[in-house]
Amino acid sequence: MADLRLLGPVEIRSDGRLLDTGTAKQQAVLAVLLLDADRPVPVDTLIGRVWGDAPPPTARGTLQAHLSRIRRTLTGVADLEHRAGAYRLRVDRDDVDLYRARRLVADSRTGGVADERRAELLRTAAGSWRGEPLSGLDGAWFGRMRETLLRQRLDILAEWAGVALRLGDAGAVVDVLGPVHTDEPLVEPVAEALMRALAATGREAEALTVYDTFRRGLADALGADPSTGMQRLYREILAGDPAPRPAPPAGPRPAQLPGDLGALFSGRTEQLGRLDKALGAASLVVVSGAAGVGKTSLVVRWARGVADRFPDGQLHTNLLGHSPGPSAEPRGVLRRFLTALGVDARRIPAGQDELVDLYRSMLADRRVLVVLDNARDADQVRPLLPGSAASLVVVTSRNQLPGLIAAEGAVPLPLDEPSHGEALDLLARRLGAERVAAEPAAVDRVVRLCDRLPLALSVFAAGAALRPEHPLTALADALAATPGRLDALDLGDDSTDVRAAFSWSYAALGADAQRLYRLVGLHPGPEVSLAAAADLTGWPEPRTRRALTELTRAHLLTEPVPARYGCHDLLREHAAELAADTDTPADRDAALARLLDGYLHTAHAAAVLLDTHREQLVAPPVHPRADTPAPLADHGAALTWLTTEYPNLLAALHLCARRHLDRYTWHLAWCLYPLYYNRGHWTEQVNAQQLALAAAQRRDDTHCAAYSEHALAVSYQRLDRRDEALDRFRNAIALYDRLDDPASRARVHYSLAWLHTTDEEYEQAIEQARLGLQYDTGTGRGRALETIGWGEIQLGRPTDAIASLTGAVDIYREQANRNGEAAATDSLGDAYTAAGDHATAITCYQRAVDLTAELGDRYHEALCRHNLGIAYHRAGRTDDARAALTASLAILDAIGHADAAHVRATLTTLDPPVPAAQPSSP
Repeated sequence: MADLRLLGPVEIRSDGRLLDTGTAKQQAVLAVLLLDADRPVPVDTLIGRVWGDAPPPTARGTLQAHLSRIRRTLTGVADLEHRAGAYRLRVDRDDVDLYRARRLVADSRTGGVADERRAELLRTAAGSWRGEPLSGLDGAWFGRMRETLLRQRLDILAEWAGVALRLGDAGAVVDVLGPVHTDEPLVEPVAEALMRALAATGREAEALTVYDTFRRGLADALGADPSTGMQRLYREILAGDPAPRPAPPAGPRPAQLPGDLGALFSGRTEQLGRLDKALGAASLVVVSGAAGVGKTSLVVRWARGVADRFPDGQLHTNLLGHSPGPSAEPRGVLRRFLTALGVDARRIPAGQDELVDLYRSMLADRRVLVVLDNARDADQVRPLLPGSAASLVVVTSRNQLPGLIAAEGAVPLPLDEPSHGEALDLLARRLGAERVAAEPAAVDRVVRLCDRLPLALSVFAAGAALRPEHPLTALADALAATPGRLDALDLGDDSTDVRAAFSWSYAALGADAQRLYRLVGLHPGPEVSLAAAADLTGWPEPRTRRALTELTRAHLLTEPVPARYGCHDLLREHAAELAADTDTPADRDAALARLLDGYLHTAHAAAVLLDTHREQLVAPPVHPRADTPAPLADHGAALTWLTTEYPNLLAALHLCARRHLDRYTWHLAWCLYPLYYNRGHWTEQVNAQQLALAAAQRRDDTHCAAYSEHALAVSYQRLDRRDEALDRFRNAIALYDRLDDPASRARVHYSLAWLHTTDEEYEQAIEQARLGLQYDTGTGRGRALETIGWGEIQLGRPTDAIASLTGAVDIYREQANRNGEAAATDSLGDAYTAAGDHATAITCYQRAVDLTAELGDRYHEALCRHNLGIAYHRAGRTDDARAALTASLAILDAIGHADAAHVRATLTTLDPPVPAAQPSSP
């Protein structure tokens, strides 16, 4: 039997025998593989984690030797595989103490587990720690992991304490948490649980002392006050009230479920019961059925009823699997989920594999309900599945998704139309029991004509509600007499005609609402804003708003958030058919052009606000309406608008590319560039710029083609696709030479310099930056000098670096480019540090702190404060160092960034030498 241990010294036991794990470095390599057990770890990642940011030249060869010895040691215990530049340790995760502990925690959160068993599981999980995790392993990465693993144990103990207190075992909580609190007095969940336990055993004075220790320690370390919950508990104990029951664990608890969709729901007792049985027995359920059958309403109704069974929250997304625009990409959904789980945007990686790893790590010890609505296929769903069984995923789809059932063990729940009685109940709730009871034959006929589909029934009921004076018999006759059929819901029964229901509701609308409904069918994206609807029609917003209100009241549109409107896929298809039948091609083309001009007008302004120094090759279009929307106020407003409208802009980009609307295609990709760049969405950037390049080539627009070649090169570089990046860089240079555009060519050389910098080819980086200076007309000289200075620091030439970076700061200041000035000033501090001039380095770092604070750039302010603290420490000013590092830590904690663990560790070891500051990248 194998026992692989990380939660203490790194050890391997086989059948009770301790195996030789080798030197500390070999143990470090083994630990990295075990922490990612059964997942591939790239060689570069292994080297970076074991040797840090500056590995020795021999690191790769030494790594191979360690891996060979590890493979021999693990013979009969685990298999070490090597494939595609990565190593994977094939091992049963139950053989690894960390994963055993996580499984115990997940088991404890399974529905139906009694508190006695839950407490036992949590206590056993916490007992898996045998001291300091990864003890004896040095390096910044292991320090951060050690901090994370220690905190996980404290969280488990706090959760166990909450269960033990419910069981009345307050004495055990005091015995266990008392020593823990002494060692870790600033961990709030531990302090809170200990206070409750002391109060429950009649030791109120000691409980108040725990609070006072926590409060003073928090104020000294972070300058912060206890949370509102802690303060409330203190007051209750002070007043002599019984200690309240333990609060749920602190931290983000997403609650993303939509509101109850009662209009489309009735009965479904059997299906609700089957979903109830899945609790605790399954980790994945697939609800499948025809469009409009009520899948979403069923799942949302059930999920809202069991939300309290998932103490760590609920995640929800519409995957747009059967929408006219592009389906939701797993990468984008993962980013939104990670943000909801409290991960700071700057910690969220770019690559899908890394996103999946982080997402599954975040959910490893949590019990979360995940609802994935409207899935396209199994491949869209798989990256969104948690790695542990503690959480439950419910998927809805028009497809059965047999791949998930076969490979992932999903429980299938096919959903047919509701029963006749349930359909009658739905109409009775919408139209009133008296009206339905008065005309039972007409109501029966409506149910048959709508084929019991909840969506069609809801649309019919909305129309009937708008005509209360009309007998249901007459309305049923009108529904039966309406020609046409919605192909997607043709179930082979001539008595069912869902299109008739939609068309009848449409006929009841006023002229403005009818026209807007048709034009919404032309919109390529998943949502329509008030402004976009006004652009489609060309009307002022007040007139458009009145038509939208009429459509929402008729349930032909929904308004999930104010002034943003959604449309069910089937209704959108119906609207597009009506537009094709009613409006001339010229009218439809004009509406689409107004929509695209409206999007581009604002998107162009937003892109410029995000990057004021961008090259503007095309002018923004004139807004299509006289009542032009108010301009975006600032950088924050621009980012918010682009983020909100991104799905619509992306859908518009693809529509324009398909139709060869080349001017729009290129311009939309240009507008999306800064959003992708700032977020590191390099794959999406490649996709967009490929469409833009093809559009520019069709238009024979050399300047736009050169821009797209350069944008593609930068994106390929960030994706580590070096050869493709170099090809695109060469293409861009050739095109700019043909245009005789030296300034643009200079920008390409600066990007090439950064490529060499990332490959640690500093001499080549400096050469490219200087080559760019030969072509530069002035706007990019600061960037060039900053790149040169950073390379000179790395090459051990601090005097040269000081001169270069001083020049960069001066240029940025003249250009009023405060972002550039802040980065170059921080790097200038690194240069003075390398030269041993700590006093001047402190001045530089303080200036960088001031600039980033003025810009509201919290993350980089924290990094600059960290560098300032290190400089103070080197200068022997320990108190100032502690103050700067404490301020850095407070910011990183506030934004939930992983770098907080590194700063916290540095604070605890101020007296010994601290790590050298890392220079800022240009």
